[in-house]
Amino acid sequence: MPEILCRDASGKEIRRLVAGGTRLSDALRAIGLVLPLDCGGRGTCGKCRVMVNGESSLACQTLVDRDLDVRVTQHFLTEIEVEQTRWPQPMTGAPACLAFDLGTTTIVGLLYPGAGDQVYTAGLANPQRAIAADVMGRVGHAAQHSDGADTLRTLAVGAISRLTGTLLAASGVDAQAIVRIALVGNPAMAHAVLGLPIAQLGRAPYTPATFDALHHPAQEMALPVPTDIYVPPCVSGFVGPDALAASMACGLDQPGGWRLMVDIGTNTEMVLSNGKQAYCCAAAAGPALEGAHIAQGMSALPGAIDAVHVDARGCHCSVIGGGVATGLCGSGILSAIDALLGAGRLAPEGLLAGNQPCALTESVSLAPQDVRQVQLAKAAVAAGITLLLRRAGIVLDQLEALYVCGAFGAHIDVPGAMRIGLLPTIAQDKIQAVGNAAGWGALALAAEGNTRSRLEAFAAMCTDVPLNENPDFMDCFVAHMRLAAWQTLTAMEDDIE
Repeated sequence: MPEILCRDASGKEIRRLVAGGTRLSDALRAIGLVLPLDCGGRGTCGKCRVMVNGESSLACQTLVDRDLDVRVTQHFLTEIEVEQTRWPQPMTGAPACLAFDLGTTTIVGLLYPGAGDQVYTAGLANPQRAIAADVMGRVGHAAQHSDGADTLRTLAVGAISRLTGTLLAASGVDAQAIVRIALVGNPAMAHAVLGLPIAQLGRAPYTPATFDALHHPAQEMALPVPTDIYVPPCVSGFVGPDALAASMACGLDQPGGWRLMVDIGTNTEMVLSNGKQAYCCAAAAGPALEGAHIAQGMSALPGAIDAVHVDARGCHCSVIGGGVATGLCGSGILSAIDALLGAGRLAPEGLLAGNQPCALTESVSLAPQDVRQVQLAKAAVAAGITLLLRRAGIVLDQLEALYVCGAFGAHIDVPGAMRIGLLPTIAQDKIQAVGNAAGWGALALAAEGNTRSRLEAFAAMCTDVPLNENPDFMDCFVAHMRLAAWQTLTAMEDDIE
């Protein structure tokens, strides 16, 4: 049986015997190193490049057929960092409870100890990224491999179990004291972790195995907690527990003016509501806004460019952690496009000067295909917003509030996002960056008994607006490909028509 010796960026070494013929990326995942496979392991994205016996190789295309000396630029899984933060809303009499938000890119856990207003939170990269960067890639993996669904479930359950142990240890709460648990994620993520059939979510009519809220024994996810896990219902095959939880956190179930929640991510969910009517959709934005499918894209880790400024002297970049830039995270990609657009080095149609990569630093460039990936993502999001407003029969000026949610939304430069047309041009005081609204909504579902009935009533109120069935979607999508601020919805409709 061959042996791999792997050294990570910190110099840490791990030796492991591996069955002959194992794919190297799978072997590395088993020892705690999750390499991004944005291409689904087809060998086209180059994100899993490592040094093998002194030669540059793609881990997804390398078989362990002999002893291998592997060197990687990533770090092995380290201790999860736990943060304490105040609950955004006053809580009275809430029991000790846990909540999980299964994002496509990141899995977040939240623990309320049952007293006070402090909440323990922790997150880690979703290990399913070792299968594919986006939801449909993972669904396809489940459909194409007999053990594909089991692999997805095992990876998610392992991450949840690890987060649970870390949060319990940090908070000092006994596992037996946890009274309630809630878990949210998009329908595919929720189906995968619950062991429900998932392959049908990859083909029309994209029907969930069930639309109902579920109660799942925590012990079946290897959690040492004597209770069930509550999972909210699905509205459609693309809008489900996380979008509903985020909507509750933003108060969309309460009567008021028209308010829009946009949870920006690989699968961007949107919900428009006035508390009496609600419309929802999901836009396939893809993972570009989170650094995937970008030539030098990466997560928001040390070495990632997170902001760009361009002047007569050239490009000036802010790098997370300082030091040499090694790639671009989502906020850096948007900032670079906004800055180059403003400097005239990028045309609104998406063409870089000379149609050549633009060097941001000596080591990091923005490529023409990167710009196109962002155009596709932002056009999908903007088209979704446009069609939701149209379905409700309102215009932008009638929006009372726009809640921008998700990890990406928490760090977004709102003016820049409006200048390139990702977000509509409205008064900035109407826009609120909420952060992980889905996670906070999930914690409220675990903490408050009546929140679940409120959410289920709101889910029944929601009308799904499937973009893939909308005859206006493609024209609207094409109109929003342009890197420019929205004029008004009326003007956009004139352009479409």
